[in-house]
Amino acid sequence: MNKIDSIKIGNFIKTLRCDLKLSQDDLAKKLCEQYLQTSAKAVSDWENGKTLPDLDKISTLCKILGVTVDELMDGEKKKEIDFLKKYSILNPSYINSLPSDRNFNLFDIYQEQYILAIDTFESLLEKYIQRELTSNEKKEFDFLFNNFFQLTDYCRNLDGAMNIQDECSKLHYSIKYTLLQFKECKIQEQIWELKKLFMPKEDADFQLYFIHDFVLNSSSIIEKRFKKLDFWQKDMILTAIQVCDPTYDEAQSGSKYLKRHEELTGKPYDRESENRKVIKFLIDNGACINKNYLNFYLIKKGNKRLIDRIEELYLECKRPLDVYIKDGEETKHYKVENTPKNRFIHDSLLVNSLNYYFNERTPLEWYEIIKKNEEIPNDLLLEYAKKNNIDTNREWIYVEADIRFCLVGIRKQWNEYKEKEKEIEIHTKEFEDLFPRLESGEKYYQSEKKVYCGGKDFLEQRNNFYEWNQYCTFEEIKKARNKKATKELYERLDTLTLDDIRKEYLHPLEEEENDK
Repeated sequence: MNKIDSIKIGNFIKTLRCDLKLSQDDLAKKLCEQYLQTSAKAVSDWENGKTLPDLDKISTLCKILGVTVDELMDGEKKKEIDFLKKYSILNPSYINSLPSDRNFNLFDIYQEQYILAIDTFESLLEKYIQRELTSNEKKEFDFLFNNFFQLTDYCRNLDGAMNIQDECSKLHYSIKYTLLQFKECKIQEQIWELKKLFMPKEDADFQLYFIHDFVLNSSSIIEKRFKKLDFWQKDMILTAIQVCDPTYDEAQSGSKYLKRHEELTGKPYDRESENRKVIKFLIDNGACINKNYLNFYLIKKGNKRLIDRIEELYLECKRPLDVYIKDGEETKHYKVENTPKNRFIHDSLLVNSLNYYFNERTPLEWYEIIKKNEEIPNDLLLEYAKKNNIDTNREWIYVEADIRFCLVGIRKQWNEYKEKEKEIEIHTKEFEDLFPRLESGEKYYQSEKKVYCGGKDFLEQRNNFYEWNQYCTFEEIKKARNKKATKELYERLDTLTLDDIRKEYLHPLEEEENDK
């Protein structure tokens, strides 16, 4: 499968011979002295990469040249390379040695190192396709993988790889297995198949929010990193906007960020305008809406037993809730009706969180508030501000930014509760529709279950994207690029809000599957 690099070996032989101040005729004579018939022309052919030394001559040739057989076949001497010096961000002593006055950009240092690591790794990967890596190349390849990359689940589950414990060995096996499977394919297709096996570690990966940093600061390093990405990686980042905000979230950055933005731009912060700038940058630099990376609803259809689905819905929506109440030394157990109100009161974690962030209220009081409001209402935000000495004598945009910066956790809990209740409401109606059919004697029904497939943040999206890649060939991922929709989005960009963009261009698709 992998080829021996005869040109590299030939150049290596020539270098070693010249270092010993031997002519081609001298080297041939030394081999002849060991009863290994060799001509100067044969040596010339080795050095020009036309032929390789015969097996019976290699051991003696290596002794004459002062190298091992492995070194000769690698075409280079083994080196002890200080990778921590080359990839200095992995060296704690280097980081600690940086000046404390911060007259340098640590972010840029890291990005330059990531560029070096990823470029080198990909270069070695291309060499892997043509031939076996030399021992020096393999050392660097393994070092880079262990520090900057991780296996995908696709690789871990590949035939034969599952039985290998060491992650690096698992990757080497999977690369060789994949190259064997796709040996007749073009090199671009081979590289695509190999890149299904691994992905950058989170801290080494390109993040969506980097683009906004470029927009604000004209960071050349961000532009450089983005332009080096594969087209499908650019597509991943653009399409991730379906669930990820393309700008820094003022809700997670506070008023300091808003003011910093105003200082840099000389303009009040406008979320929608910043969103558009990021999207424009992405499309200008080659990103495209890619159908393969759009989240989707998997609609599972099938003929199911009515009683099984009713039981499933009953357990979720109708089964009485268990309530335990301490009465002196005795704990009493009660069954209560499964209603929205009782479910909320039963969820002590959410009630405790609300009481932690805001003024204490009874579970019933909290239930009435959360029932009436889709999001945390402004009066609660102000209540939190006063409780935590946040200055409210400012423009509301700054007050809200500081409050929301502190309320990320409870907002997540609030939203998860609302989503869950909406789902139970739908399932309750389904239960009420199916139960009379069971009573009338029906045994089976045509089921349709809608399952959302996709992530809720950039990390989840990224993991999904790499998983979905395994089902596509290189040609299929190229065909999945919707250039027409991307062009239309670009032309309409100034007239659209982020919500508009998500609804019209980045909305989840629907796929049907027979649920047997």
